[in-house]
Amino acid sequence: MEVSSEKFKVMVSSERVNDTSITMDDEPLELVHKFKYLGATLHEDGSSTVEVRTRIALATAAFTKLGKIWKSSISFKAKHKLFRSLVVVISILTYGCETWTLLADTERRIQVFENKCLRKLLRISYKDHVTNESVRELFVAYMVRKNLYWRQ
Repeated sequence: MEVSSEKFKVMVSSERVNDTSITMDDEPLELVHKFKYLGATLHEDGSSTVEVRTRIALATAAFTKLGKIWKSSISFKAKHKLFRSLVVVISILTYGCETWTLLADTERRIQVFENKCLRKLLRISYKDHVTNESVRELFVAYMVRKNLYWRQ
């Protein structure tokens, strides 16, 4: 196997970055502060705020493309089954989540995305002035009443 020193990069994930110099064949390797690995962007400080924002934006775009389904007159049960079976939205959102460092702000952003999805499924507009807590209670009550509630 041959490794190209031109394509090889180094990222140090540490609070104390000394003048790290790694060489290959007597050539220093480029030190980077972030890089994309398998579609997820990793940062040297371990933060994942940018990655979570990107994932939420991509999942929102996928969810929005299915807008005709969410606005249609099909039952909530069918919409919910579609939402659960259309792994594209959930998988886009959670791709690479194993590496995320969740801060209060990023956790709140994920919650906001989930609330938007629930509002679309339940056809509740923000203009209706229904709190997010009420939307969640409606969702859980509906799921329990219809025997659709599951534990993950």
